[in-house]
Amino acid sequence: MFHFRKGALAFIAMTSLLAVSACSTTPEPAETSDPVTLRWGLVLNEDHAWYTCGIEKVQEILAENDEAKLDIEVFPGGQLGTNEEMVDSVSQGTLDMTIPGVGSVSGLYPDFGVLEAFFVFDDVDHGLEVWNGEIGAELKQGAIDEANVHVLGDLWYIGTRYVTANKKIETPADLVGLSMRAQDTPASFANISSLGANPTPINFGELYLALSQGVVDSQENPIPNIVAAKFQEVQDYLMLTAHVPQFGSVLISEDVWQGLSATQQQALDDAVRTAAANVRVCIEEQETTVLEEWQNSADPPIEVVEVDRDAFQEAALEYFTGPDGPAFSELYQRIRETS
Repeated sequence: MFHFRKGALAFIAMTSLLAVSACSTTPEPAETSDPVTLRWGLVLNEDHAWYTCGIEKVQEILAENDEAKLDIEVFPGGQLGTNEEMVDSVSQGTLDMTIPGVGSVSGLYPDFGVLEAFFVFDDVDHGLEVWNGEIGAELKQGAIDEANVHVLGDLWYIGTRYVTANKKIETPADLVGLSMRAQDTPASFANISSLGANPTPINFGELYLALSQGVVDSQENPIPNIVAAKFQEVQDYLMLTAHVPQFGSVLISEDVWQGLSATQQQALDDAVRTAAANVRVCIEEQETTVLEEWQNSADPPIEVVEVDRDAFQEAALEYFTGPDGPAFSELYQRIRETS
C-alpha cells in the first residue's frame, strides 16, 4: 500500500537532486556546430593585401573545414563605416568582425594604443614577440574586459610607417608648425605630437582630398596604404622615418565569439593565425618592390628622403616616457625594456 508521506518525501528528494545537478553545470561552447555566417567589415579595398592575402585566405581555410560550418561575408572599402565606427559596432555586437590598425581600438581601450606608439618596437619580429608574450596576454584580456572585443589569432602586419609631405623633413624640427593627419584616437594624437607636428583628425577615405587641397601638410602610413590611396600623387617627398611597424588586429565581438561552438572558435582562430603569416609575406614583398622602384627610378612619383632617424627616436622616447606622455606610458617603457 502506497504511503503518501513517504512517497512525497521521496519525490521532494528526487526533485532537489535534479535541481542541484542542473545548477552545478557550467555553460561551455556548444560542441555541435550550426552553420554561421560572420559579417566582416574593413576600411581597405579588395585590392589590398589584407583582403587578397588575408581575408580570402581565411575564407579558403574555413571552406575546407566541413566541421566548422563557418562562412565569412566581407564588406570592404569602408562600406560599414570608419575603423573607429566599426570597432564600436563590433563592441556593441551589431557587426561581427573587423580588422583595423591596432590604434583604432584605443578609443575604447586606451592601453591598446601602445601597439602602434612610435619607436615602441625595434622591428616586426619584436612586435610579434611582445604580442605573444606576457604584455600581449594582458592586452588581449583588456580588450575583452574594456571593449567587449576578442582579438583573434596573430596580429596582421600592414607595413612600416613613413612620413610624407610636400617639403623635405630630415629632423623633428622640420615638422614643427606643420599639420599632420591623425586618426581620431588618443593613441594617434599622442604619436603625431611626439614628432612635433600638429595632429589633425581626418578619416582615411578623405585623406587624399585633404592632402591635395592643403587641409593638412603631411601624413604617415605604411607603403601599401600609400600606394593603395595614391598619396604619392599629392605628396612630393617620402621620409624614411620607419617610426613603427604597423599591425592590425582581427576583432570579433566577444558576444558573438561566445555564441560559437568550440570547433568554430578553434577553426576561426587558426585560420586568422595562418592568414597572418601569409599577409606578412605579401606586405613585405610589396614594400621591397615599391621602395626599390621609387629609389632607383630616374623620375619617381615621389622622392625618397633619408632622415636623422636617431633624432626622431629620441624625440619619441622623450615624449612617451615624460610627464606629458599618454595613459600607456608605463606599458611603453615595459616594451622598450624587452628590446
